[in-house]
Amino acid sequence: MRKSSTAISILLALTLFASCRNATPSIHSIFTTLSAQTVVFPAEDGRIRSPTAGTIVSLPTQIARDAGLGRYVAIQTSIEYPFAGKTETAQFITIIGNLSRKQIKKGTVEKGSDLGTAIGGQAFMIVMADSLNSYLVCSTTTRAENRLGKWWFNGEFLLDDTDNLWLNYLPETSPTVALRQMLEGGKTNNYLLNLHLSAIPEPISADIAFELTAYGEKRTGLEEVESMQSFKDGDKIVTIFWPAGFAQYLKNEYAPGKAIWIFSKLIPCDTDYRKLYIFAREFLLEPLESLYQSRLESYHQ
Repeated sequence: MRKSSTAISILLALTLFASCRNATPSIHSIFTTLSAQTVVFPAEDGRIRSPTAGTIVSLPTQIARDAGLGRYVAIQTSIEYPFAGKTETAQFITIIGNLSRKQIKKGTVEKGSDLGTAIGGQAFMIVMADSLNSYLVCSTTTRAENRLGKWWFNGEFLLDDTDNLWLNYLPETSPTVALRQMLEGGKTNNYLLNLHLSAIPEPISADIAFELTAYGEKRTGLEEVESMQSFKDGDKIVTIFWPAGFAQYLKNEYAPGKAIWIFSKLIPCDTDYRKLYIFAREFLLEPLESLYQSRLESYHQ
């Protein structure tokens, strides 16, 4: 996928934290043998904060020993998400290692909870699961590896903000229906919209740019919106705003009239809900189900 200053790609590079690598795990550690899956992240104010919510668990003794984890915290997470027309559940364990002292040893934790301190002020993180479930396969940045009877994934997606957890977007084919669900349910304004666009987006006009500076960007956290396109959906005027660089991506990759899947943040813009803004974060030219199947097939090649 693509990457810009306003829409972080699903394929984030591991080099994001390369400048922070001044603590080194044991040569026998799983963090070393599976370095492509290992994420290094620094402490905040000297403390290591949990990248996810869940329940602290103890790993099987053999796995903890053979993986050379040392002092660690393992957080078991269960996530329900929409996929292929039904609700699925992904279960995985996030392992935080290189700790010098643990603040929490049992119970539940929230994202951002204080886990303790780390050697050299940096922790190592890796995600472990029993299977190649669709949530992890579609969310992670690199090919998972099988060791010690488990699948090990890169967990960098957990460090991102929730707008870039792509499997949490609700699938919908109509912006109007998505808006109604958002207003009635009130749970999220993030949707994966399956649309057929008639044209490539055009540069935004000066008046729209001013409006976004005063309204849209502050509401969505997007710093650069470069192009836009409008269309009618039922009785609503829908405008899609694209991050910097995406007009060129679409010009190179997308044929107007074909299906496109857009990871979208919905913002109603008037009290009558006749005007709907969509802030695109990323797009696919195939459904997530196809992406998942193609990645699964790569494991057998």
